[in-house]
Amino acid sequence: MAGNVYVATLSRRTFAVDGRTGRRVWSFPDGQYSPLVADADHAYLIGTARIFALTDKR
Repeated sequence: MAGNVYVATLSRRTFAVDGRTGRRVWSFPDGQYSPLVADADHAYLIGTARIFALTDKR
């Protein structure tokens, strides 16, 4: 998760973008402007009705 930038949209999608290249790493179909917290292994996202722990399995 290190080096990623996270963006949530009004259309309830959350994206991880590589901070160096600008390339999309992943997208997730929830998270309309919700806070996202990341550590070395996971991104924690508060969705519409759930809490998610996402992992980057590159």
